[in-house]
Amino acid sequence: MRLITALLLTSILYAPPVFSQTAAETAKEVLTAYKNKDLEGVKKYSAPFVASVMDETVFDEKDVKALQSWDGKVKEVRYFTNEMGLQASAYYDDKDKKTLRSLALINSGSGWKQMGVSAVSKKKFLSYETEEPKVKPGAEAKAGPKASGGALPGDMLKEKLGGLGFGFGKKKPKAAQKEAPASAASGYSIEMADGSKAEAPDADQLKKMLGTLSSDNFFITLTSPAGFMQAGYTAKGLDMQYKEASGHFTSVAPVAAETAAAMFKAYLSREDGWQAQCKWKPFE
Repeated sequence: MRLITALLLTSILYAPPVFSQTAAETAKEVLTAYKNKDLEGVKKYSAPFVASVMDETVFDEKDVKALQSWDGKVKEVRYFTNEMGLQASAYYDDKDKKTLRSLALINSGSGWKQMGVSAVSKKKFLSYETEEPKVKPGAEAKAGPKASGGALPGDMLKEKLGGLGFGFGKKKPKAAQKEAPASAASGYSIEMADGSKAEAPDADQLKKMLGTLSSDNFFITLTSPAGFMQAGYTAKGLDMQYKEASGHFTSVAPVAAETAAAMFKAYLSREDGWQAQCKWKPFE
């Protein structure tokens, strides 16, 4: 209870202003920033966790480079919901007869945040809603596409996420590092402040959920058969905690996004040595 209270206070203190912009208006600003290689402009509409590890290499990607020929207009925005909440796909250009280019957006209650540009089939885009659904932030979707394929955040972040599987850049994973098989997650679960949950999560689900950390969706807990690992969002980084048979510990100082991502990934994969990636003290 003390932890939740502290996280709530942190969320209130560092919460950004709520933007009243529509998805189309946000999309136009983000796409313009991508086209002009304005990193700060792109970060402005990115989830804090994602923005903290974003760098100039994002402008080297094929879909971003294609924006140089963009005419500056957002042709259409369509909407859908899933377990991550309210999302939008902003269609701004055609790639070929069956494929269009779109910007993925997500709204968890504090305004629209961008999740990257990608090529999406026209058939899938047309399956989305033409009107913005009225759903509460964090509410589980009753309908809409599942979290695989199309213009979902996981696909939008694909190729943008670095070697750790969670940050931006062109880092390559070491040969020995592999995604945790589904069986390795037996007995594990994830829960976030906005109510998002995942049972027996795989590395891709963990990646997506970490990417939504913000001052509104301000904590993530990965529970294992032996205990749990938790990260709480702050303006200076992520406050980490873990609890196992050896005790309950908290990070001495906020941890960088990439470090936290590596620890979560190792914890899910049951790898040893993740405790050495930051300094700990007993939780009080």
